[in-house]
Amino acid sequence: MPKHPSESIIKIHLIKICFLLLLLPSCQFFGVGPIYMKAKKCYTKENGNIPHNFGKNKEEVLMLITNPSYKKYNRNLERAAKNYEGKFEYVSNGTIDHDKYQDKTKYRYFFYYRNGEMASIDGHTYYMKLFYISLLFLSIGCQSESNSNSATNDGSDVVTETNDSLSIYYKQIAAIDKPLTHLDIPFQEFDYNNNRGNTFQLETGTRIQIPKNGFEDTDGNQIKKNIKIRYRELHSISDIMLSGIKMTYGDSDFESAGMFEIRAFSGSNELKLRDNKSIAIDMASYREGNFNSFYMNEGNAEWELLGESTITANQHKQERLDLIDQSVNELNQVCHIEPREYQQGDLIFDLDYQLNTHRELELFNGAMWMIVGGKAEEEAFKKDRIVYDNMEISPKDSCQDYELTLRNNGKQKQDNIEKTYTVTPIWKGAEHKKMKKNFKEKIQSFRNEIKAFKKQRKIAQKEADILRSFKLKGMGIYNCDRTLDYLKLVTVGIVISCKEKIKSWWYITQGKQVAIKYYQMVDPNFKYNMNSRNSIMAVMSNGEVATVSEEAFHKAYKDYLNDTRSEKQIQVELTLEDLKPVETYNDFAEAITEL
Repeated sequence: MPKHPSESIIKIHLIKICFLLLLLPSCQFFGVGPIYMKAKKCYTKENGNIPHNFGKNKEEVLMLITNPSYKKYNRNLERAAKNYEGKFEYVSNGTIDHDKYQDKTKYRYFFYYRNGEMASIDGHTYYMKLFYISLLFLSIGCQSESNSNSATNDGSDVVTETNDSLSIYYKQIAAIDKPLTHLDIPFQEFDYNNNRGNTFQLETGTRIQIPKNGFEDTDGNQIKKNIKIRYRELHSISDIMLSGIKMTYGDSDFESAGMFEIRAFSGSNELKLRDNKSIAIDMASYREGNFNSFYMNEGNAEWELLGESTITANQHKQERLDLIDQSVNELNQVCHIEPREYQQGDLIFDLDYQLNTHRELELFNGAMWMIVGGKAEEEAFKKDRIVYDNMEISPKDSCQDYELTLRNNGKQKQDNIEKTYTVTPIWKGAEHKKMKKNFKEKIQSFRNEIKAFKKQRKIAQKEADILRSFKLKGMGIYNCDRTLDYLKLVTVGIVISCKEKIKSWWYITQGKQVAIKYYQMVDPNFKYNMNSRNSIMAVMSNGEVATVSEEAFHKAYKDYLNDTRSEKQIQVELTLEDLKPVETYNDFAEAITEL
């Protein structure tokens, strides 16, 4: 600690690492993405120094996580590094998940800057900026050989916590930490036309408008050819969970109304949007309510607030449905009774009418027509000598009967004439034979068209009713979110126990609309949603998932409420019987549905 209490701010105050964590011999390591842990009120006395006993293993390299937006922090980091005995490298937060750092025996520890804490020292209050010495890829399910505080039912090796002197937290550091390496949300790929730009309409209802001459390489050279746009949307919690995209903002967790990632490539080279260009995206959203728009700053793996989300109705969806319904209605009006043959004595006439412009009349090309509205209509038609300048044919209730409306628009209102006759199509001789031969094939083709339109309608119905608008100044990950501050959550302790090692787990709540990711098996400040059914899904080290159903979680909470001890926790056990293999996206989504 500082020797002089008048110093009001401690720039760097290191957390002491207990050797129990550094030397866990029984732990097995595997990749769970960047995580950190901190000791509970266990500070070093050396202000500004990394503990001298840390770094004896010369094969290990300490990663010093830099903060590009905080130069003063980086200077303090450099000063602290001078006192470190081992090897170290400066690493930006956005690159910590690169392949180079996946060597878990070499890149095993890192320092990471976090928020400060208040502490009272010798009667004075100090604001301390803390560094964390952290373990990467530490198995959550490790059992310590000493000071173990494991909770078991029968003396078996069900593990909950490694040391009661530590308050251990794991938090996702990288922008993306996929829980299952063999599964991801795929990208759609589009060809980009540099000369005219592109507008892409997606099945979800999303509309992407990209201007011409939009992209350049990392050196600032404009790229004009062989450009591919890669785009993916994330809507369900299955999408978001599998993507591994970080869903925290400050100290809060996110509830999403839709998220997307957009990239541009020329071959294997990723491109960036030119400074004077912007991309307009109206993203489909299946969630109503007030949400904000965010952009993922991949340099520091933190979300940046863009402002309140702008909502518009998806007019394209309704227009598409109306057009489909109109086409199906026209096809349904086609008469399926075989064509009528001319009989001797039938009074027939021809019409100068573009029948092929109307689906319900298309079959009648080559047909003659006859009056079928009765003797009075037939006699009136015989005497009709007016030259009409407009006609209309529309189906009547009877399948083969149609209403023929003839109009003559005179110069004066009193000269306007309109007459209506009931008519039916009729074919003579060779035309009738030809029509009869093709009739069944034509009707079947119409039926197939109706089926196709109905499939299109199902697809159109899947479009979102609302769109949320973005104006992009760069490629990357964008999100419509709100923090969970609006929920009435109660703080409780929770203990997750399991005989198998857990890679990560989610607390699923709010009608399965929210999934909060955890790495720790014990959390004394777990936020429980009393106004929702709740469940848990965990990813094991072997890639299987284990679940705690809503009923089981509710029972665990009731047991917690009935517990009369002052220090009590929600006790949840994941059993081996709960394990489910996950080979496909549907396997993962189904496991959530069954909770």
